[in-house]
Amino acid sequence: MSWLDPSGNRRLLALAAAPLGALAAALVALLAARGGESPAASGAARRVVELADFEADSEAWRPNYPEHVAAWRRTADTADREDDRTHGPFTGSARRPRLAEFPGLARLYAGGPFADAWEEEAGHALALQRLVDSRRLGADKPAACAACKSSDVPRLLHRLGPEAFYAARVADLRTARDLAHPVGCADCHDAATGDLVLTRPWLLDALRARGLDPAGADRQQLRSWVCAQCHSEYRLRGVEKTIELPWGGGQRFEDLEAACDTEPNAEWQQPETETPLAKLDHPDFEAWSAGIHAAAGVACADCHMPRRRHGAARISEHEIRSPLADPERACGPCHEQPVEDLRAAVLETQQRTTALLARTARALDDALDAAVAARRRGAPDAALDGFRRLFRRAFLRWDFAFSENSRGFHAPQESVRLLAEALDFARQAELAAWAAGPAARP
Repeated sequence: MSWLDPSGNRRLLALAAAPLGALAAALVALLAARGGESPAASGAARRVVELADFEADSEAWRPNYPEHVAAWRRTADTADREDDRTHGPFTGSARRPRLAEFPGLARLYAGGPFADAWEEEAGHALALQRLVDSRRLGADKPAACAACKSSDVPRLLHRLGPEAFYAARVADLRTARDLAHPVGCADCHDAATGDLVLTRPWLLDALRARGLDPAGADRQQLRSWVCAQCHSEYRLRGVEKTIELPWGGGQRFEDLEAACDTEPNAEWQQPETETPLAKLDHPDFEAWSAGIHAAAGVACADCHMPRRRHGAARISEHEIRSPLADPERACGPCHEQPVEDLRAAVLETQQRTTALLARTARALDDALDAAVAARRRGAPDAALDGFRRLFRRAFLRWDFAFSENSRGFHAPQESVRLLAEALDFARQAELAAWAAGPAARP
């Protein structure tokens, strides 16, 4: 047999292919087992310590998952680091009051809890301390306020049960040292296996209400659902302040608005006009769900926790932050454009959204001026009901776009749609207020 003989070469290749194929299969299996992004991929195989169920102290996980915990710890570093803003004008977690961004926002939120204290969100490792330090609701915060601020919560929910947990107060849990650790490993991972796990009952209930089976979720779904446990709009129901995700009718804005319009339909009244208002809290998952990335099957973690090599393993970056901090790894696996082009596209979307937010804020302020003027002219209170309905619709759309944390990028078209509607409703509310008084508009 000659090396120049094609048939001989084919026989040699066939003989070589069997062991090479087996080796390739073994390597693929090894990379699949080691190359995933969960702690299980790189930690379970070299477990150093056994972790207790619901282990809340993320530092206790460090011997098994040193790279993950070290990266998680860095989420505390951006607390007062202004240079984190270099990733973009809408990133970072330094203590900046949100209501100072546009003129008149303190007036829009007057009468509600966010008028007193609303700062940029902190990184996971500082979440609990930010809650404790917050002036919002003072010292008598219900346990529901800590439901997404501490990795002690999964253990407390398991030990106490939801009813007893909701009945507790943050101060009492802190005194008993039952609430001592910030958001960490146990919020998203099983202590025994490192696998992703859903630990918040309100998300499980919401998924089931939509006909979804949490137990049947694949890994890619879980890479978004673990985030949805906390980065979603929620309602506090009843005197017990039970947390509920209002997804029974769906996750679009109109579904959330319908949930806000059910009883009780107001969290506070705008004091100058007695307009009942409600707050949409960090509806990041709902905004993402309306966007192109969700439709393409891209998970939250793909962008905010991009994979990186650590030795032979590929792990997710646990210094969770804006994709603009590392667009090459966050965006590059799917997008071939130069990094600067990708960054420019993101910033263009965010700047457009910001301009619309500013214009809508002015329109809302003008509407309030018109209603105040109508009341001064002696307009009957009932004559302003039309204003109140329109203003509420405008405010909820504004609040959704302002409160979700991507500044429009999670769903650019949806953000523009909602702000266009908000601007229209705000101007309609202004006209309704001028029409309500006994005197014509000057």
